[in-house]
Amino acid sequence: MKLSSRWQLYGFGNWPIQVKFMVLVAIFMLPLFAIISFYILPLVENSILNEKRQQIKLSVKEAVAYVDNLHTLVVSGKLTREEAEGFAKDYLSNLRFGDQDYFFAADLNLIMIVHPLRKEHINKSAADISDAEGMKIYREIYNLIMLQGEGFIEYKQVLPGKSTVAPKLTYSKLSPGFGWIVSSGAYYEDVNHQINILKERVYIVYGFTTLSVFVLAYFVFASFTKRIKSIDNAVALFAQNDQIEVKLESKLNDEIGRLTMSFNTMIKTLQSDMKEKSRLYHELSSAKEKSEELGKVKSALFSNLSHELRTPLNGILGLTQIVQEELTDPELVTLTQKIVFSSRRLMMTFNSLLDYTQLETDEIAIHTKNVHLDTVISSVMRTFWDVADEKGLVFDLDIVKADTYVLADEYMLTRSLNYLLDNAIKFTETGKVTIKIREHAPIEGRVQISIIDTGIGIPSANLDKIFQEFTQVSSGMNRSHEGAGIGLTNALRMVEKCGGILTVNSTVGIGSTFFVELILNTNQPN
Repeated sequence: MKLSSRWQLYGFGNWPIQVKFMVLVAIFMLPLFAIISFYILPLVENSILNEKRQQIKLSVKEAVAYVDNLHTLVVSGKLTREEAEGFAKDYLSNLRFGDQDYFFAADLNLIMIVHPLRKEHINKSAADISDAEGMKIYREIYNLIMLQGEGFIEYKQVLPGKSTVAPKLTYSKLSPGFGWIVSSGAYYEDVNHQINILKERVYIVYGFTTLSVFVLAYFVFASFTKRIKSIDNAVALFAQNDQIEVKLESKLNDEIGRLTMSFNTMIKTLQSDMKEKSRLYHELSSAKEKSEELGKVKSALFSNLSHELRTPLNGILGLTQIVQEELTDPELVTLTQKIVFSSRRLMMTFNSLLDYTQLETDEIAIHTKNVHLDTVISSVMRTFWDVADEKGLVFDLDIVKADTYVLADEYMLTRSLNYLLDNAIKFTETGKVTIKIREHAPIEGRVQISIIDTGIGIPSANLDKIFQEFTQVSSGMNRSHEGAGIGLTNALRMVEKCGGILTVNSTVGIGSTFFVELILNTNQPN
């Protein structure tokens, strides 16, 4: 069953254009939501937790360094041991690095030295102090210190000032001078609070972006569909009674406005011609001409839609690149790179479709001038250098004579070479892609540019088809390479607009060579 038949089977093909587009926007936004929820946010959560662990560890190490420094003053005779211990106790009692994060200390005999919240246990044994599940906290800390000298432990404890039991992460380190075990920690509740705030902000941004895309799409398509629907209603009314006077008002002179005026003209012509059977032949000719005009208007309409689609996509691409610059986690950077890659690939597709529609309606103005071919080739190679490098391809340039000038439209020439290089790299998995330039070959007064690849090649039976629009050698749902099938079509038309010739030779399994022949400018500047 063909894809179009399936759309009809499920009723999608009968939906209004505006609804179809809104559904497609929703389908695009759902995978983005899944990526954010199930990949990016969990990685960010782990990053926040690791950052909190490092913060606790660093704070404890700084506190131990301070206590050890006081012991050094005792050794040097600048302070008595009693004075130094008093300073250390005051320092640890008042030290904080969060709303509920405090420091406590015990000696190697598990006698409590400092604890801001358990002052009744100071100078008493802390060996039997347990958490909410019965774990002997200080014994676990002592065992950890004896084995490793420092490290983390986890236990459950009642939140300060509350009756709620919450898990807590504590880091302990031995201060060898006084023989104190200095500890501090943080409740996971504080970390979860930070994570929830981050999630809320991310979802707010995502929701606002999604709403903006939907609102923009709705109003853009509403303005188009409203005017198209008026034409559709007029057509239906005329179909019921071809003698009734039908005239549409159009205040704008855009494509749909010209379509409306053409419709009014067509109705008037049909009504006049139907009164005279002898003019039936002229009536059919006029209808054919109007049909061709409608085809051009349709292409122009698609061009406008491509512009509107690229606007939100540019927003997504820009925001992703901004976020990517702020990220430090390699896995997050990799995920954002995938979003950027997919967005750029979609942007290339939109640009190809836009070129196609402009070439189809002959809207592109041609500006033939003296073009420095070396500059154009250099620009094109820079565009695809990273793509070729990622695939492990050798990107080679063979110029027989430098500083060559041709007569062409620089934009058309650049875009056509972009399409040819994109095609060569896309269908080449190993080997190399070479750009070769030589003068007066095979036709005198022309420059030949050869795009040579070592790709899969093209069967000889399909060489005449590859320049047809929306055609690939491997097509359908099982095709092996991505693309809309209009790149070579655009390249051929653009080369011809420059007054050039585009041909191809190919061997399956060996590779393909595309030849671009352009007019050589013999009056080259110094």
